[in-house]
Amino acid sequence: MNNFPFHLEQPIWLLIPVFLVSVAISAVLYYRFNSGFSPTLRKILFAIRFLVLFILGLLLLNPNFYQNTKILNKPVLLVAVDNTESMLLAGDSGAIVNQTQQLVQQMTTELSEVYDIDLVGFNHEIQANPVIDFSGKRTDLGAVLNYAHEKYYMLPKAGIVLLTDGNNNRGVNPQALAANHGIPVFPVVFGDTNPAVDAFIDAIYYNKTVKAGAQFPVDVVVQAHGLKDEILKVQISKDGKLLQEQEVRVSQADFSKEVRFMPESAGQGSQAYQVSISPLQNERNHKNNESTFYVRTIESGEKILVLGAAPHPDLGAIASALWQFEDMEVEVKTLINYPIDFTKYQLIIAHGLPSSDERSRAIWADRQFHSGSVWYIWSTTTQLKMLENNDFAWQQALDISGYEYVEAAANNQFTNFIMPSDWAKMYSGYPPLYVPFVKMENTKPQETMFNQSIRGYNSGNPLLSFWSLGPLKRAWLSGEGLWKWRLHNYQTKSNHLEFNTLIHHISKYLLTGAIQSRFHLDHQSSYNETDLIKWQAQTFNKAYEFVNDARISLTLTNAEGVEYQYMFSLDEQAYFAQLGYLKSGIYNYLAEAILADTTFKKTGSFVVEAWNMEKSASGANMPLLNSLAQESRGKVYTTQNSLQLISDLKSSPDATPRYSIVQKIIQFIELRRLLIILLILLGSEWVLRKRWGSY
Repeated sequence: MNNFPFHLEQPIWLLIPVFLVSVAISAVLYYRFNSGFSPTLRKILFAIRFLVLFILGLLLLNPNFYQNTKILNKPVLLVAVDNTESMLLAGDSGAIVNQTQQLVQQMTTELSEVYDIDLVGFNHEIQANPVIDFSGKRTDLGAVLNYAHEKYYMLPKAGIVLLTDGNNNRGVNPQALAANHGIPVFPVVFGDTNPAVDAFIDAIYYNKTVKAGAQFPVDVVVQAHGLKDEILKVQISKDGKLLQEQEVRVSQADFSKEVRFMPESAGQGSQAYQVSISPLQNERNHKNNESTFYVRTIESGEKILVLGAAPHPDLGAIASALWQFEDMEVEVKTLINYPIDFTKYQLIIAHGLPSSDERSRAIWADRQFHSGSVWYIWSTTTQLKMLENNDFAWQQALDISGYEYVEAAANNQFTNFIMPSDWAKMYSGYPPLYVPFVKMENTKPQETMFNQSIRGYNSGNPLLSFWSLGPLKRAWLSGEGLWKWRLHNYQTKSNHLEFNTLIHHISKYLLTGAIQSRFHLDHQSSYNETDLIKWQAQTFNKAYEFVNDARISLTLTNAEGVEYQYMFSLDEQAYFAQLGYLKSGIYNYLAEAILADTTFKKTGSFVVEAWNMEKSASGANMPLLNSLAQESRGKVYTTQNSLQLISDLKSSPDATPRYSIVQKIIQFIELRRLLIILLILLGSEWVLRKRWGSY
């Protein structure tokens, strides 16, 4: 079905002068001058010339028409294969791979006439044209549901066939997405549908940086299912040597307990420790009985105290960021830990202090508290009036009249320390912080990194600023809510790199002052094997101006002595190297920057930690898969009744093709037929005039 409604990009009244001009020129040519043509021939030639001129004039008005075409669309059926490690825990890996490939082939063959089939794999991301090897480290079922909803938003969708064990460990809650998107979900269950008999290590909590020769706590969360009255032997070892062992009696069918070990640190740099549960005979999965963790052993590091007036998520966010860097020891305390020996800390991050609590007043009167660097972070417990002494660079001009949320507006002129080249843009979209609505006046020279922005307006009031008190550095963040920044970083980039970099650079500056190295290498000391690792470097001349013609190389060496070579590439005001995904283990690095006048080298190590969530699965997550099917009006199938799934999909009401209308704008000037008509008219006029002797 085709319709041809006519449209002009110019006003339609311009057709009148086009018509009149065409008539006038044609009339002058064939009636003004007597060319010896007969009246009939003159009329024919007049009509031909008029049509040619009118068509050419019409094209100047850019006419077009809409062409509507009816297209028959088959409904889309998304077949998504869980390509993660937990799929192999159900049995023989080769058999599972063959079973999956056969099922996919069977569905494609028998359903392709009815449905437009889109086959993808998934782990923590969607894989087009997947290679089914079950090597993924994380499972994100929500990513599959969002993919189908966004890619096929305007097309008929028959449903999503999920070949999975349902062990979701990343992303948003897929149950809510299944209910909201309205796309039927048909899980095909892999793995044991009955609760498995299993004991496994659920989590390990430890300090990532410890002093050499000191004992440090390691808390191991042990879980067991179906093993009541069994004895579990939980061990911690290093380099194959048993360090400590504890026996745990399983007191109920579904059992969980936290076991504490106190091993003594040994060696220098990154060290690997193993935690294991001695396997029991009736366990189905032994791969989740052991786990490896890494600590950095240092002789002495710069000690930082994160001190809060009360428990607050900001404290954990700051400490988590600093724990990623090997040159710092971090402790977290609140007023409940008073009294505190402040002499052993080089930097104190004071959150919500001073407060009205008497212990806070005593801390504020302690000279040792002010003897090192301090980073003040305001919260609703902060008493601003108590800050107004010769230790603080601001003074309250008016009383607090309320509270408001403000965003961070970066000061591009800030140069106290080196940040990534695009740092101003990087933090511009971060969530607002909660600040007091109060007028403050500065009493000391200070440098502002972020100003307060209210609904896009830069108020000029500082959000994060720095000043000096003799040789000591001070900083003030005038709002709370840093934990939202850490969460936002993970939601948008699937890591905490931006947030960790900011907190580390602020703390490092407060401890040591401005960074004076001409070769700056920005990286974390620990990653996860599911992280896409990217390093940044900057080089400077003797005047500390950025150098963009350096040659920077990086060599990584793993524990087996295998080397990996990388080159940094220039991108605006920094160099970047994409390291990609690395296997778990300890890596030593050598970074070399060749400048025109000298060569710089940096060495060190970092850790890539294993992600064991996939291995901890003990069978199919039937409650989740049943919920997905129920919320989306789908149905759960097993690998044994997959033929029933194919039969149901063939007979489904959604298998009916649907028509859609595709509208296309056709420009007259693009029509070949119009060009042919013009050529025929001009050719006819030429032949007629030639025949009767005009040419």
